Amino acid sequence: MDAEYGQVILASPREITNMITWDQFLSVVDSKFGYLTKDFGFTLSSTVRPFATFESDKLKVSIYYDLSGSCELDVALRRIGDDPKRTKSVGIGVLKAFNEQSKSSAPMISFPKTLGELEARMTMLAGVLLVYGNDLLKGDLKDLETLRRKEAQAARALAIETSNRLPN
Repeated sequence: MDAEYGQVILASPREITNMITWDQFLSVVDSKFGYLTKDFGFTLSSTVRPFATFESDKLKVSIYYDLSGSCELDVALRRIGDDPKRTKSVGIGVLKAFNEQSKSSAPMISFPKTLGELEARMTMLAGVLLVYGNDLLKGDLKDLETLRRKEAQAARALAIETSNRLPN
């Protein structure tokens, strides 16, 4: 609260100019992931916050952006028809690690707070999806189960590593 004027200050002027609107997010989604519709026959099936979701006849690509909280940004893949309560989606970090034969499948989650940061991160994520997910985008989903297993293994390894760091 500003004591001199008795007003509640919700954000500094710098924070206000850096805030991203949902429409700006969707515009960046269109510019960076538009190739899904143009080149692979996906449709933008939903733009209900916090997801922008593209679907083909076999695959769903969800772009998550938490505008009202942490500004978390992530991309996940799921087979059409999979029950989200029973089958986890595959994160884009796992897709990249699998294709680079990396031992680390660290999440590629980021927290862009400005439009410039969002555009840069979305460019990178869209590029990773195009390069490493090309077969999936074309409808060849044979690697999806392998990716799910790799992600589950990485989660178990992280849980073990984290529990080993905790004091006894």
